[in-house]
Amino acid sequence: MQLYWKRDGGILLLQLTGVLATADTALLDSTIKAQTASGIQEVWLDCDALESVSTGALEYLTLCQHCLQEEGIHLLLVHLSHDIISLFKQVQLDATLPVMSTLEMAYASYRSKLQRQQHLYDRTR
Repeated sequence: MQLYWKRDGGILLLQLTGVLATADTALLDSTIKAQTASGIQEVWLDCDALESVSTGALEYLTLCQHCLQEEGIHLLLVHLSHDIISLFKQVQLDATLPVMSTLEMAYASYRSKLQRQQHLYDRTR
């Protein structure tokens, strides 16, 4: 697996290419931990170029989501292939791990969430 990342405000966008194997989760984990320590609110995994995911990597994603949620950070998977979506359904992760079809949809949802938070903040002042 190859991993490219960039920060976009409060979003850490990780682009994954190739096969996400169990051995690759250490690199993914260290990248996420290093970046979330600096104020990230969202971690997005862009899986557009991801070919497949191992069972161990699926377990890691579930654990990662739980750990990030405890820190108030949202994990989102974007651009999953039909094969990976089918795998998620087989192991019943489709209801556990949040997925968006496109980055455009993810950004629209994020902007809407920020607007709702700002509205709630304004109402309490």
